[in-house]
Amino acid sequence: MKRLIRVCFLFLLFFLLPVLLGCRSTAPKTDGGADSAAFPLSDYLAAQLRETAEVIDLRAYRPTEEEVADTLAHLLAEEPDFFFVSPTYTLSFDPSGRQAESMRSPVSLTPSYRFTGDALREARADFASRVRAYAAPAKTYRSPLARVAYLHDRMVLDFSYDPGAHVSDPYTLLREGHGVCQAYSLLFLALAREVEVPAACVTCFSHTHAWNQVQIGLDWYHLDLTWDETLLPYPGRVPHTYFLLTDEELAARRAAADETWAGVAWDAPHAANGTSLLSWELADSYGAFATVDGETLYYAVDDRVLALSPASGTVREVYRVEDSPVDACLMTLVTLGGRIYCNLPNALLCITPLVPSSALSDADRHTGALSDADVPFLSGGPPRETCTLSCPLSDDRLFYCGLSLSPAGLLLLSTLALFDAPA
Repeated sequence: MKRLIRVCFLFLLFFLLPVLLGCRSTAPKTDGGADSAAFPLSDYLAAQLRETAEVIDLRAYRPTEEEVADTLAHLLAEEPDFFFVSPTYTLSFDPSGRQAESMRSPVSLTPSYRFTGDALREARADFASRVRAYAAPAKTYRSPLARVAYLHDRMVLDFSYDPGAHVSDPYTLLREGHGVCQAYSLLFLALAREVEVPAACVTCFSHTHAWNQVQIGLDWYHLDLTWDETLLPYPGRVPHTYFLLTDEELAARRAAADETWAGVAWDAPHAANGTSLLSWELADSYGAFATVDGETLYYAVDDRVLALSPASGTVREVYRVEDSPVDACLMTLVTLGGRIYCNLPNALLCITPLVPSSALSDADRHTGALSDADVPFLSGGPPRETCTLSCPLSDDRLFYCGLSLSPAGLLLLSTLALFDAPA
């Protein structure tokens, strides 16, 4: 009898007590059980997608079709690691038809994957390898601003926006070189993570557009790669019109460019209402930024070459074009061998910053253009530059309109012909 009582007591202890206490598992189930609803739908779907589940049970959540679509859209637009998940999927509903049409809730989701199994493992490894290689130069820069500037400029130069290609994932963009805004924003996020700069994706579903936010110092800023794309046929030309803007500045520039953006709200994870950087004139630059020490940024604005020190927040003028034969100088900067080159309208400007030898990479020191003897050491005081001019144009009807670097490491100058205004 006592043994029977002990058995009954154990039964109550192990089976009834958890029910009475309302105990629940703290791990999301993968079989769609009732415990799954203890976690947000986004977390549940993310876990299922990472495991490439063939069918995802949704019964515990009773979501609407819109909730499923919105959750999936956010996951694919805000997480680069889901590059293998296709935006197409299938929903299944209760076959008994007991739900009213207006209250129908999908019972399962069948995703579509670009890669699975061994192919997915290879794709993940390849994507990670390509991201590391692409971001490697930026990782040598000391300033987060210089890292962000490098990634922005290189992506604008290397990739082309192609709405007809329907490429929305970062892996395909990295391999094929073209895609839509979502692919750009996801790839930038992956690259920013690689260089340890806080970043996020921003989505505006009403206008089907995506861009990024980055943190510089204590403040967050907007950065829109695809809206900074340019069709100007001048090598090295990179607009920065949508580079590091506050919420208010971005809204104003969007509305000025397209009135349908007036008053439009977007889904951003951070408020970008800190210090404006417009006084640095970064957004007025239409050429790629250049740096030698990985911190000081050089850039061209109108007829001037400026240098920004992020540490002090000071901007100084390095060179100004006098008596330009053209209204727009179209200057572009290129870093090569520890020097910065810039095309003036009628000559090539070479800037040699005074930097410590330790700030230069081995590649800089071992190019034919630079040796250790060429690099003076800092002995204190602000950086100074020496400027020299070369390659003057002999034809006064031509002017230099762009500068770029060939794959072989050669400077390439582009020219345009002056023309007389019609009478």
